Amino acid sequence: VDVGWADSRDRAVEKIAGIHAKLLSEEGDEISNAFLVGARFALQRRFGGSGHALVLGGFAEAGAGQFDLGTDKSTLGAYGEIGGYLDYRPAQRKEAPGIRLEGALGGRLGTAGQIGETPPGSPSPGGPMEYWTRLGVSVVFPF
Repeated sequence: VDVGWADSRDRAVEKIAGIHAKLLSEEGDEISNAFLVGARFALQRRFGGSGHALVLGGFAEAGAGQFDLGTDKSTLGAYGEIGGYLDYRPAQRKEAPGIRLEGALGGRLGTAGQIGETPPGSPSPGGPMEYWTRLGVSVVFPF
């Protein structure tokens, strides 16, 4: 859920604050899941006025998460993400949803790293879910 405010009536540039929750899943040799809840701060620019418009934005997000869900190594920890998005929004007079393409780079904060060579057959340096890249599509509902 995001709330935005603008300095001008045309709302061309908006500042955004919100609360976000997500479930990440990692597949491969080291299967892992994480549930994240955090605060997001963003800045976005609307191109197109009150008619059909494109919105370009960037954000920073930080919060807490439960990492390695479903394993006996499940831990709590902090995380951070930076990213950007591109939205298509219908005219503001219509209560129709828009569509968003979003990408982010994220990682756990305050975790121990690996120094030196990793022995053969051992888990990846820092373990699963240390860093991630997210790409996604979502529906945006105005209210």
